[in-house]
Amino acid sequence: IDNPYTNGNADAKLFISHNWNGSGSGVYNDHVSGLWYNGSNWTIFNEDAGIVPVVENSAYHILVADESQSTVFQHSAEAGNIVSNWTVLSHPELDGNPNARILVTQILISSAGNVYNNHEVGVWYDGSHWAIFNQDIAAMPVGASFNVLILNDDNSLLQTAVSGSIAGATTQIDHPALNDNPNAIVYVTQNWNGSGLGGVYNTSRVSTYYSTSSHKWTIYNEDILGMVENSKYNVYFGSQSFVHHSEAANISGNLTYFDNPLVNR
Repeated sequence: IDNPYTNGNADAKLFISHNWNGSGSGVYNDHVSGLWYNGSNWTIFNEDAGIVPVVENSAYHILVADESQSTVFQHSAEAGNIVSNWTVLSHPELDGNPNARILVTQILISSAGNVYNNHEVGVWYDGSHWAIFNQDIAAMPVGASFNVLILNDDNSLLQTAVSGSIAGATTQIDHPALNDNPNAIVYVTQNWNGSGLGGVYNTSRVSTYYSTSSHKWTIYNEDILGMVENSKYNVYFGSQSFVHHSEAANISGNLTYFDNPLVNR
C-alpha cells in the first residue's frame, strides 16, 4: 500500500475489505486477507502463508483509522483470552454492550510472533464480552492478531441476510448512504449474533460489490456458495467526519471542491 498516511508508520491502524468490481471488472479473491508492515509500507497478503499469490487486479477498500476521532485498538489472542475457536475482547465501550458494532481486520505483528490465521473470522457477544472467532470452528492460534474498530450508528449498519435480500451468493444492502453511490467505501465483518439474536455461521469468505443493475451494494460469498439465511454483518461505510486539503487539483478560483463518498451527490 502506497499512501502518505501509512508509509513509514508502523503504528497506523488499517482495515481492508475486498471489492469485487473495484478495478472495473469482477475479480474474485477467495482467500483470507490480512495486513502486515514490511518496515516501510503496509501490505495486503493472503493468510495461506504466501503459498497462494494475491489475485492480480483484485481491489480493496482501505481504511486508515483516525485514532483522534474513533475508538480503535489492536488485540492479540493469548492463552488467557482464548476459548476454543475464539479470543475474548475486553474494552469499556464493548463490555456489557450486546448492540455494539465492531469492524475487524487480521494483522501480523512481530510482538505477537507474526502468527497466521487462515480462517474467515467474525465477532460474537458471549453475554458479557465480545469475541473474535473462526467461522469454521478451528482453534484460535496463540498470537493471531487483529485491528478492532468500534463503530457508530451514523456510519454503520447491521445487515441481516433475510430471504428478501438474498440472491444466490449475495445479500443486498438497502441504505440511503449507499444506494446509487458506486464510489462509496464499504467494509464488512461477520457478526454471529448481532442484536442479541441467535447465531448463524457463514464459513465463506465475504466481500462486497456494487450492483450496476440494482444500484445497491451487496455482500457476497467469494466461493459462490449460497448466502446463508439470517447470517449477519457489520457494515461500515465511512467516517462521520473527514479532513479536506485544498490543492491544485481541487481548487477553482476562490473555491475548493470536496470529493468524498459521504457527501457527493
